[in-house]
Parts: sequence; C-alpha cells; structure tokens
Amino acid sequence: GKTVFDWLMDLTDPEYVGLQMDTYWVRNGGADPVALMKQYAGRVKLLHIKDMDSSEEQGMTCPGDGIINFQEVFNHAKAAGVVYATVENEQNKAGLPCAENSISYLKGIRWES
Repeated sequence: GKTVFDWLMDLTDPEYVGLQMDTYWVRNGGADPVALMKQYAGRVKLLHIKDMDSSEEQGMTCPGDGIINFQEVFNHAKAAGVVYATVENEQNKAGLPCAENSISYLKGIRWES
C-alpha cells in the first residue's frame, strides 16, 4: 500500500533528505499537494508553484488560472518546512502574459506565519 516515494521518505533521515514538491505533478499523479505537505511536514524545503487546468487532459496552466488551491497550499507552507518557492509553467507559449498574471494572482495570497 506504499508508493516508492513513501518508502524513500520513510527510509531516509529527515535531517539530510528533504524534498522539492511540484504542485502540478503531485496533483497530476493523483495526490493532494496539501495532504502531502502535511504528511511530510518539515521536509518540504522547496515548492514549485504550478497549476493544473480543468480539462480532461489535465494540462498545465498559469498559476491562478487552474484548479489548485494555492491559498491552502501557502497556509501549510511554513509547517511543511518550505524555505523557497518557485513559480513556473514550462509549457506556456506566451511566457510574459502568464508570468504577469501569475504574479498578480500570487501577490494576493499571504503565507501564514
């Protein structure tokens, strides 16, 4: 009943092994980013902020345009151990408008302290 990822996390020392969580790929793989952050609280050092669209293909979209609840993600970031977050969408063809919209959206979200 465990994934390879769960085994890896269970068999490594949290003092030396943290993780970089990608919100899009976690959700694309069928998991909940917030649940994973809670499960591995203190070990999620880096966070990739990527969003998923609501299409059947579950494509990547600009953060704030999709279905991932980033306010909830940010509410759990500190307890999860997040030190740095990176915003990206490597599949977007119109990079600058995507970046501008993402910045505007993310500026409206506050990390709980």
